[in-house]
Amino acid sequence: MNRWVVALIQSAHSAEEFRELTVLLDRLVDRNHLKASRVLFGLLMTPQAKMLPRVRWSTDDLRLTDLEVNLPGDAYWLTEAWEKLRPSLTTVVGTLASSLAEHLSMAYQQMQLFGKGSKTWDPYGFRRSSIEAHEQNSPGNELNPLIDATRDCLLWFIEQEPEMGKAYVYIWLRHEAPLLRRIALTGLRADRTLSSDDKLQILLQQELLFANPLKHEVFAALQSAYPDASEATKRLLLEEVMTASTSSRNEETATYERYNLLVWLASIDPSHSETRRYLAWIHRSANAVADF
Repeated sequence: MNRWVVALIQSAHSAEEFRELTVLLDRLVDRNHLKASRVLFGLLMTPQAKMLPRVRWSTDDLRLTDLEVNLPGDAYWLTEAWEKLRPSLTTVVGTLASSLAEHLSMAYQQMQLFGKGSKTWDPYGFRRSSIEAHEQNSPGNELNPLIDATRDCLLWFIEQEPEMGKAYVYIWLRHEAPLLRRIALTGLRADRTLSSDDKLQILLQQELLFANPLKHEVFAALQSAYPDASEATKRLLLEEVMTASTSSRNEETATYERYNLLVWLASIDPSHSETRRYLAWIHRSANAVADF
């Protein structure tokens, strides 16, 4: 069976052939062929960039093209196969975690080279409301199966081998790709071996409070850590909220970003008087600017 899988991989070229390989993957997982499943799954998760025509009133040839990144495998069957593979993560996670992260990195780098991605903007991240399963996640996001599998691999390490999980979080938080950083934040929030102070210190050290494309995961990490953090760490974070650079160069918009974050902190820790004091102060300042 393993040799046949290798031969089929080498001969697949068309979209229909890759779709058939995805159906085969589902069958292999059903029959517990884990080695062949792991190899085939990795192949079908390899992003492929495709140039597309784009209507523009311009004579610049590059402006007449667009770029999208897709997975060669069928999204439905990839998701089905992954749900069946997850119980066997102990066997496959060591190989898959790093290769799936590399696939996400490559997808981002191709979009970046084409001018469609940056550290502060990612079209596939924009279509992904939450790294965790969420009703607002766009079903049209072609990278959803890859995002889900990468997340699940990291969460397995966080739960089963925390030190390795921390290493992945450390590396991915420093990557430019917003999706990888968001997955890392999901792992950070889930890590029960880190104290609330430790988690907040990481957010501060990485200057993530106002990292716009990571907002959902940053707010989720704050929700899990801020209420139980020490008074000293809370004060440090509140000072950072007031002084750190935001994603906006406009003073009024920056003030709103600070206000929005303080509203969130006050809502998740309503008994903390210092948070309420900072919120009241910035609320008065914002009103003063508006009146002026």
